[in-house]
Amino acid sequence: MNKSRPHVRSIENVSGILLSVKDASSGLATLNETYTFRNETQPRVAVLQGDLNSGSGNLSSVLIAGALGAGDSIYNIATTDSQTFNPSINATVAQMYYGALREVNVVTLPHGPGDITETLIWDQISGAVVEVDLSDPAYGTGDSVSIKLASTNMWSQSTAKDLAVDSNPLSQELVPGHQTSFLLIVTGFGGLAGSISLSLTHPSEIGAYLNTTAITLNSDETAYTTLTVAAPSNLAPALYVLNVTAQSGLTVRYAAVTVFIEPPDFLLFASPTFFPAGQVGSAVILVVSLNDFNGTIGLSLADPIGLTGSCDPTLVSVNTTDSLSAADCTFSSSTPGSYTASITGNNGQLSHSQTLYVTVTPTPTTPDFYMNVNPNFLDIAQGSSANTTVTLTALNGFKGYITLTGVGELGLFETFTPRTVNLQSASATAVMSVQVRPGLQTSIPYDIKIIGANGTGFSALVHTAIVDAIVNRPPQPDFAITGDQLSISFDSSQSGMIGFNIAGQNGFASDVTLTTNISPSEGLSLDCSARISVTNSPTLGTCSLHSSTPGLYHVTLIATVGGRSHSATITVTIGDFSLTSSSSFFSANAGSRGTSTITIEPLYGFTEKVDLTVSTPLGVSCSLSQTTIIGSGTTTLTCNSDTPGTYKVTVYAPAYRKTIEETFTVNSQRQPASTLLGLQPELFYAIVGSMIGFTIALIAIAVVLKHRH
Repeated sequence: MNKSRPHVRSIENVSGILLSVKDASSGLATLNETYTFRNETQPRVAVLQGDLNSGSGNLSSVLIAGALGAGDSIYNIATTDSQTFNPSINATVAQMYYGALREVNVVTLPHGPGDITETLIWDQISGAVVEVDLSDPAYGTGDSVSIKLASTNMWSQSTAKDLAVDSNPLSQELVPGHQTSFLLIVTGFGGLAGSISLSLTHPSEIGAYLNTTAITLNSDETAYTTLTVAAPSNLAPALYVLNVTAQSGLTVRYAAVTVFIEPPDFLLFASPTFFPAGQVGSAVILVVSLNDFNGTIGLSLADPIGLTGSCDPTLVSVNTTDSLSAADCTFSSSTPGSYTASITGNNGQLSHSQTLYVTVTPTPTTPDFYMNVNPNFLDIAQGSSANTTVTLTALNGFKGYITLTGVGELGLFETFTPRTVNLQSASATAVMSVQVRPGLQTSIPYDIKIIGANGTGFSALVHTAIVDAIVNRPPQPDFAITGDQLSISFDSSQSGMIGFNIAGQNGFASDVTLTTNISPSEGLSLDCSARISVTNSPTLGTCSLHSSTPGLYHVTLIATVGGRSHSATITVTIGDFSLTSSSSFFSANAGSRGTSTITIEPLYGFTEKVDLTVSTPLGVSCSLSQTTIIGSGTTTLTCNSDTPGTYKVTVYAPAYRKTIEETFTVNSQRQPASTLLGLQPELFYAIVGSMIGFTIALIAIAVVLKHRH
């Protein structure tokens, strides 16, 4: 059995396949395989030969040995080599083919990320293939095809009463954390009728159930039911086989379905590029999401000696909605030759590489032109358009008119401005606009061939370039809510206001319901409109805030319509300050001054002006060194009184309703002045000073008289 798998699209035009056995003996078989086509292509005949024991030859999956059963390998392991693909049979069940119930062997082939899922069914007695189911995950399209036996001369159609149970599809891929369903087909033959019981056995690692366990058939009737399979989010990649049993009296028949558990992954595809030496060529790198892969992939390019390349962008994102993205890798070289570069995609956990084939052709020796396109891939929504620039470069003195034509698939419409380019200098450009009709299948790269022709007929000078158009779903009508500011602050003595706007997107127009969430839930109140009408133009709104509790709050505005909601979070800071004193009491003697320091400390970023006043009882006089403080600072409270006693002095911040009370104590009455030798101190010190001065004068006179003698 060959490891290579056909692409689903490669057989979509096949109308029938006829297999004729020419010779079969000693495990060797020769067959003629004739393909007929829908598009008037002549039939194609191939000769298939192979060894049923070892798998050698080109029989592939057409014929295997007879009399095999569940668990058996397709080929005799002792005779196969390491290159032979040799899977084991998953199940042996009874199913109806060409009017007869046949025991058949079922195999769902293991495969890698992005490969075709292939389920093969062979008649157990003859070993002839009776059904092939293919599904192709490439580009996320989910293409599938079923090839089933239509007629044979190996057995006759049966008229006996019997029962058959079948599944559509026979196998599916399933991503952990998701579920899928199979359609079960129960058919009675030969007049079989009555109640049919259904039961299910499945591996314990997965969940599965039938939507009914009993159905009733009329004579020769077909009935349908559903098998649902669910994969836990932590289920390891593997192949799981589930068996459905249908029973009518003593008649028991089985159907086997297989489920491949596939983890999220991505694929890389690289297109080859050709360009003349000295010019620039470009290649498209396609990145495809598989199995609900959602993430950003970093792209790195390794180019060989003689070739210089770079890719843009180097980070691409894919997800379940936009499962296809692309990057443009450009190359330059002055040396003709064939080169291979390598592009690697890595998201930190998964890494895949793809080979890029680059051909640098010799520079033309006659006048010619070169055509390059930038960008060479276009992301276009259904019903929209996108542009790319076509650059025409003259080689060896080329001058002339070049007519541009676009050839794309149905549903893509190409126009050029200008359509005919007069290339009279080194280079000239034109713009190609690509319009996508609504409804064109999405997440598929569509090739657009740009043809540039100088002249007509066989003598025309013609070059081509390829652009990939990636068609995405048009953006759905939606809306967004944003706050005017990410954060606001106000003081506990004030009321605040937050502003926001809600804008519709892509034609959205509806009323939305506005709710709020405040964390912490206490200390701040919010008043907003409950319902707001939204259009494509921004709708402005405000909410009023009230709080007397300083702190940091997170206010989330939640706009909801239907089952969809968007939110904006704004940080609200309620500022405040503390009013404290250096001591809760201070004192002075009667007639003297006492002082205390009053301090303002900001809380939660408080920066406002605070006006202070002081209130005193009768008999006390007080003042503040500063009556206004901004944000933070200190002021000195000075008090005096001639009357002994204890007084309560209050400092106010009236705008903030804050006070601090001080106790001012006046110790006693003013004391009479003390005396020295019965004299008042002032008089005593005046007399002493005069006596000292007189004594100094006498000494000075005596010194002068002595010198004269």
